[in-house]
Order: sequence, then C-alpha cells, then structure tokens
Amino acid sequence: MVSIIICSVSPLLLEDLKQNIAQTIGVEYEIIAIDNREKHWPIAKAYNYGAQQAKYPYLFFTISPSATLSNCTTILSCTRRTVLGIGLSQTTSENP
Repeated sequence: MVSIIICSVSPLLLEDLKQNIAQTIGVEYEIIAIDNREKHWPIAKAYNYGAQQAKYPYLFFTISPSATLSNCTTILSCTRRTVLGIGLSQTTSENP
C-alpha cells in the first residue's frame, strides 16, 4: 500500500505516467496528482500537500519531466509516514 504523489504541469505526461504505474506497480496504491500549472508551488509545498492527502503509510514522491524544481530547499513537513523514495519520472510520450 503506497501513496504516489506526483507534481505535474503536463496533463499528457501525467496520463502516461499514471498508465505506466497501473501496468507495472503490483501493489495496492493511490495516485495523488498535483496540477501545478496554475499554482506554481515550490516542489516541497506540492509534496507536503500531497502527503497530507495520502491515505497509505508509505509515500513515494515523483515529478513529471516538465515540472519545475525551483525552491527545493523547503523540508517536507510530513513526519508521520515512511518515505519510499523521490524520483524523476520518464515517459515515452510523443506529446510533451
């Protein structure tokens, strides 16, 4: 059981990532997608928001390739859960 928190500014890349996760994950999961096109939140703020929404004890943070990494110095405030990893996602979409 894992909560996958994705910060994205590209709906097409987000859909590709969601499809890839659904086809490969093999465990119970939820996806919390933060559409950062209008919010322009620093990545840590988006992750904190997603962590607060998560229903599972394990968190995995990722961003779509077109998301911005500005203002990454804020530390995640969610301490009651286990962080599995933070990674960049890659998709094979021809429509970035």
